[in-house]
Amino acid sequence: PQFLAGGGMLVQDSSPFIHDCTFQGNRSTFGGNFYGLFFDGEIRDCLFDDGFAQSDGGNLQFNKSSVVVATSTFTGGTAVNDGGGVKVVNGFVDMIDCEIVDGQANTGGGVMYFETTGEETVFNFLRCSVSGNTAKFGGGFWSRPTESGPTLAETTVCENLPDNFFGPFIDLGGNDYDSWCDDCRADVNCRDNEGNAE
Repeated sequence: PQFLAGGGMLVQDSSPFIHDCTFQGNRSTFGGNFYGLFFDGEIRDCLFDDGFAQSDGGNLQFNKSSVVVATSTFTGGTAVNDGGGVKVVNGFVDMIDCEIVDGQANTGGGVMYFETTGEETVFNFLRCSVSGNTAKFGGGFWSRPTESGPTLAETTVCENLPDNFFGPFIDLGGNDYDSWCDDCRADVNCRDNEGNAE
């Protein structure tokens, strides 16, 4: 069946701990596999696969949520508009040891981050991998309209088409933005933030 939000699961105004779950092949308008609105909780050791959103958030979408997402994989998500893998709208989201791969969207094949000007919001990535995603703009990340963008540390962003980033982000160090990750893994400084050789 098709739902307006959260084809696999909808969490609203609650604080569950979601662990060791698989969300696969679900469809909705927003958040094909999962949608969280004012969700204050945790997601750990989960797989989000092959979700489809007629609008945004192929595998997952958070809106004004405070969430830790750890050791989870997002693969093969598709969104007609934004965020094939993950879309975040405001809130406070930490992604830790996660993979976002093979997502597709018009903008933000892997990740789409919408940050409202003047509203406190944070989107952190630590030891994550965002790779093999495709979009018209922002194959890896698309950030708008934002003053700072997502924060990345020890994170690999590579082989996303047509680009790894569209819009700003904050580099806390230890990241790899190389378009050919395997050739550059040993030297995280061999590319600049746009993926150009230095």
